Amino acid sequence: MRRRKSFTLLELIIAMAIISIVLAGVFMAFSVALRLFVGELTRSNVYIEADRGMNKITKDLKSSREIVSGTSREVSFWLFDFNGNGTREADETATFLWSGSPESSLNRILSSETIPIAYGVNNFTLTYDDPLSPKLITVKIMIGKGLNTVTLESSVKLRNI
Repeated sequence: MRRRKSFTLLELIIAMAIISIVLAGVFMAFSVALRLFVGELTRSNVYIEADRGMNKITKDLKSSREIVSGTSREVSFWLFDFNGNGTREADETATFLWSGSPESSLNRILSSETIPIAYGVNNFTLTYDDPLSPKLITVKIMIGKGLNTVTLESSVKLRNI
């Protein structure tokens, strides 16, 4: 009788053990890489949200014609002279408002239409160089939680006032 070449049971068990260890290592590496990717994606999204809100606020404030009122969490200003008559009217006034509740949205109100411009806001602060007649407004916005928190701050010099 001729003997065929084949693997013994012991060789198969050893090969399976080696393959299992290699696959476990590959899975662990993939799992760590995926976790890092998701974390960076979350941080990127938080930064993009904060940047989008900050850009909208600074752009609108720079083009404002008059500051109507301002507190640490709200600013109202004459944004456009839609009808060109040189006087401020209700539908020409814009307001940026944050409720003060953590993880709530920062809203822009124009012509009685409320539009969220940033979500997940944990802090929004406005400071004015002169409370009665501001020429410089410092805007600070904080979005996110834990390690995924982004804080942006910008000073806006009012041009049209």
